[in-house]
Amino acid sequence: MSAEENEPTESAEEGTKKAASKHSLRGPTVRHLRGLGHHLHPVVQIGKEGVTDALFLAVREALLRHELIKVKILQEAPVDRHDAAGEISEATGSMLIQVLGRTILLYKHHPKKPRIELPKTRKAATALAKGEAKTKKKRVNRRKKKRVPRAVE
Repeated sequence: MSAEENEPTESAEEGTKKAASKHSLRGPTVRHLRGLGHHLHPVVQIGKEGVTDALFLAVREALLRHELIKVKILQEAPVDRHDAAGEISEATGSMLIQVLGRTILLYKHHPKKPRIELPKTRKAATALAKGEAKTKKKRVNRRKKKRVPRAVE
């Protein structure tokens, strides 16, 4: 055996985490996109030819049209699902949101007409709340306090 065969290989799960960590999406944003993608049907399928240039072209077109797409890997496809997800994500410039079974969820923001509005970040939401708090009038407690007589012993 050669030295290359003895080296530990990167697991598929680690490859997916690395591909997903390259992008700047945070947890709430990823959860939002996974929720939107739940009801989608696969737009592109990977068949027995595997990952090809034609597949990359089809995925790019679908991402321009939909922003968030599912890609289905068929059983006869000769590729590992995590490897295929990483390759497609890198080649199309999209963000790998999720690999669930043989289904890949990809997102790419439309450059001119975005359809999906991503949730605000925590910092933006905090700044927005502070700005609104300044414009709102403070509520004054106008209720009269009830006096309860003390019992004398």
